[in-house]
Amino acid sequence: MLSQIHHVYPEKIREGRAVNFCKNQIKFKTKHLNETRRELEVMIGHMQRLLMVDKEDFDLPVAFATNLLYVLAKNGLAHTEQSQKVIREICVPLINKKQEWLHSEGVSMAVYGLTEAGVYEEKTWQLLQAKVRDKDMDYRIVKNDYWDPTQFTTMNGDEHLAEKPFDEFGKTLFFEDRINLYELYEAIDRAKEKCPELPGLAETKVFLEERYTEILENQDKYQALTSFEKPKIEPQLIDSQEDLFKALKEKADEQE
Repeated sequence: MLSQIHHVYPEKIREGRAVNFCKNQIKFKTKHLNETRRELEVMIGHMQRLLMVDKEDFDLPVAFATNLLYVLAKNGLAHTEQSQKVIREICVPLINKKQEWLHSEGVSMAVYGLTEAGVYEEKTWQLLQAKVRDKDMDYRIVKNDYWDPTQFTTMNGDEHLAEKPFDEFGKTLFFEDRINLYELYEAIDRAKEKCPELPGLAETKVFLEERYTEILENQDKYQALTSFEKPKIEPQLIDSQEDLFKALKEKADEQE
């Protein structure tokens, strides 16, 4: 998504060494994006193997559920049969059980992921909507003080000095984590359309619009960045533990 800023808002890109470097590297962008896609295919395949391990003896954190939901949704895999099983049997129960440990980003990821997956379990959505009202999505990014790890200071702008090609919207989107709010708002709006019988969605949307009016004025810019067609991720998935053990044995044989 970062690279899309150069294509969607070229008139807002400042001139300078960083910009010239980016312009000189444009011809390599497709190559790098394809490499990232291939890496995702491999790693998502590994993730699937991890999910096949018996987890009864593991007390997974709620962040496992929210990050997993987000990864599946972002890569267009939330609707696969196995993903649906994982979401309903692992992610949703974890969110329900450990809701008190959800932070703002986790709430956004969960709402976004469940919307993409089309999973509208009422209990989970009610607690997530309550968290939306409870959490502050207009938070400040801080860093540790140089000499005291228990003290924090706010960013002064020098931290991203090399990223001058980005306009103010790009900076707030990525460096101030505004992307979480934009994705949350978009997901609530889409869930309201897809599952109108789910209670509270219209009210939650109005709440976000009233509380974050100024920030959400840039929602159209965010949507412009996400409107392009994403490359299809096709991980080499394994359907059963028997296939998993077979694949692992073949890999071990290759290494020998």
